[in-house]
Amino acid sequence: MQEPKALAGYMVDTFCQVALCPVTDIIAHPFDPTAADFQQPEMLREIFMHLPHQQLIYCFSMAAKQQKVIEINLGSFVHGVKNELYRQTYLPMFAAAKEAGCKFCLASDAQKPEDLQRICPENVEYLIDELKLTAEDFALPSRE
Repeated sequence: MQEPKALAGYMVDTFCQVALCPVTDIIAHPFDPTAADFQQPEMLREIFMHLPHQQLIYCFSMAAKQQKVIEINLGSFVHGVKNELYRQTYLPMFAAAKEAGCKFCLASDAQKPEDLQRICPENVEYLIDELKLTAEDFALPSRE
C-alpha cells in the first residue's frame, strides 16, 4: 500500500477506529506515516493532499466527542518543527484538531539520544505559538 491516496484513506479509517475504541485515551502519532519511506518529503506532501481539512475536522470531531487526547509527538518531527513541509502538513492537521475541540498532550518518543534535541523548550514554544494553544488545550495530568 504505497499509493498516497490509499495510505491517506487507511490512516483515516485507522484513526476513526482508534477514536471509537473504548480502551484508548490518547491517539498517538495522528496521521503520521512514520515508516522511513513515508517520511520522504514528496510522499508526505502527497499523503496530506488526500487529507482535506473537512476530512480532518470529521476525524478529530469524532475523537473530541470520545474525549480522546491528541498527542503532539515532538520526536516525530524528524525534519524539525520549523520545516516548511511540516508547516504545510502537520501544523494544519493539529490546527484542525484544535478547531474540532480536541485536547492535546506533548510527547517525546526519542528513540536515540540525538533525538532529544527536538524536545527543547524552543520547539515547544514554537508549536504552542503557531497553533495558538493555551493551557485549556492540554489534557494535563492530575497533581493530586
